This record gives sequence, C-alpha cells and structure tokens, in this order.
Amino acid sequence: HAIYTLSDPRAKILKSNAIKLAEGTEFEAEFKLLDAVERLAPEVIAEIKGDNKVICANVDLYSGLVYKMLGIPPELYTPLF
Repeated sequence: HAIYTLSDPRAKILKSNAIKLAEGTEFEAEFKLLDAVERLAPEVIAEIKGDNKVICANVDLYSGLVYKMLGIPPELYTPLF
C-alpha cells in the first residue's frame, strides 16, 4: 500500500469523523489518547532513532476506535490490527 510521508488523507478524514462520534461519550478519553499518540510519537521516535524523517499516522490509528464506537464486535476487526 502507499507510504504517506507527510500525512495520510484517509487518517485525516477518519479522525475528523471519529471526534464527532467520540465527543460527549465514554469513548472521548480513548480518542484523546490516540490524538496524543499521534502528536507525540513522531518526536519520540525521531529522538530514539536519531532520525528526522517525517512520520505520520495512517488510517489504522483511528479505525479500531471507530469500529468500537459503531458497535462492531471486536472479533470482526481485531485480527486486522
């Protein structure tokens, strides 16, 4: 599959919809955790690897949470991730 160097447009679209689903629900904290991982991980990885290569989240970061919020049973998607 394609390697996105600056951003994954699918992840941006899914993230914007994930926040709409999560706001005001028990999933909001989990969304905020994923958002923090997305923001902080590139810096941590660059520090550990000693590399300034741009790293971005792909669509999979938010997919599992969206499936969970939609009530899709985990056994239908956990093998994917």
